[in-house]
Amino acid sequence: MILKSIALAANISGPWILRFGRKKMQRSNQCLMVLVVTGLSLFILPEITSANPVKEELRANKFFPIELDTGDLLAYQGPNHGLTINGPATVEWLWEDGELFMKTTTETVRIRPLEKFPHEEMTEEMIAILKASHDDVPFIDNYLLGNTNPSDQEWAEAFEAWGNACSVFTDDLKTQFKNDRRDISVVASDLKKRANLHDLVVAGSARAEWLPDEKQIDLWLVLKGMPNHPDGTPDEVILILNRDRHEPAPLPTRITRKDALVLHHGINTLFESSKGPLVIKLGKGLFVSTSEGR
Repeated sequence: MILKSIALAANISGPWILRFGRKKMQRSNQCLMVLVVTGLSLFILPEITSANPVKEELRANKFFPIELDTGDLLAYQGPNHGLTINGPATVEWLWEDGELFMKTTTETVRIRPLEKFPHEEMTEEMIAILKASHDDVPFIDNYLLGNTNPSDQEWAEAFEAWGNACSVFTDDLKTQFKNDRRDISVVASDLKKRANLHDLVVAGSARAEWLPDEKQIDLWLVLKGMPNHPDGTPDEVILILNRDRHEPAPLPTRITRKDALVLHHGINTLFESSKGPLVIKLGKGLFVSTSEGR
């Protein structure tokens, strides 16, 4: 929760430190997750039979209403807004100047392009909670050096700067590991030493774990100033370093009409082809499940 607060306060888009171990994804015939990128491609669930012809030749280049039956659910959750539609319902679609909108009789929401998460000013309540739990962070103390009585907003600025510094530090480690092609044991040793000597890290807390046949290192460390667990043990964080890491691409600022049609037609095909009630959730990706998977 604390690290999530840092990421939020620093307006960091995307994960910078993961506080959980790797878990293998299990396939299920009940649900499917598909990331939607500029070149959109849709996958149909095994339970869904081939679509009946619905005069697609007349619909190929049109945005038409999509009908939801009883039990169907279509939801969009973006950074700033969301919309959940329960069937029976008619959903209208509009593409205009690089933007795709989903509409009901009472609400309209833009679903593409995705918006960046906005910077959120920390509330007085949030600042009070964080000040109480982070009362001994060397970075914040140095940032406010000479300011004997900082205001809440000045403290919040220092806290956000700490979050940004942590993000830069961890991104540098990820990049170094990706580009260093020496034996993984040698690289792991070097990165552990670098982390243990860093001003943001408790000296001696960094440790590395990996498997010989993998391209990944799990680097555990403790950040200076992070509050301990209730039982007094340090709050370790895990940084997952991967040689196949791709730098995050900037979010598109528009969606082409062609890609918007692919997304729209794909959603329609899923609903029309389903044997029963279906759940489709849109956000950064596309999540599809049967009603039992809600």
